[in-house]
Amino acid sequence: NFISDINNNVKSSSKNFYIVISNKENSKENEEIIIEDLNEKFLKIKECLSRCGNLVYNISTKEELVQIFISFLNSKKYLNKKIN
Repeated sequence: NFISDINNNVKSSSKNFYIVISNKENSKENEEIIIEDLNEKFLKIKECLSRCGNLVYNISTKEELVQIFISFLNSKKYLNKKIN
C-alpha cells in the first residue's frame, strides 16, 4: 500500500527501495550463527516482496554498496555521471 500511494502521488511507475538487514544480537555469538540468521531474514523478506510482484536484487559486493550510497548522498552528480 505504501508503494502504491507513493506511485499515485508522484505519478511514477517505479521506485527503488533498499532494505538493509542488520544484526543487533549479542556480539559474543558465533559468526556462523549470525550469518545464518541474516540469510534467513533476507530470504523471508525476499520471498514476501517477490510474492507482491517486486523484483529483489541482492547487493553482494562492496562496490555495489558504495555506488548505492553515492547515489543517495549526491544523486544529481551520480545521475549525470551515469548518463554521460
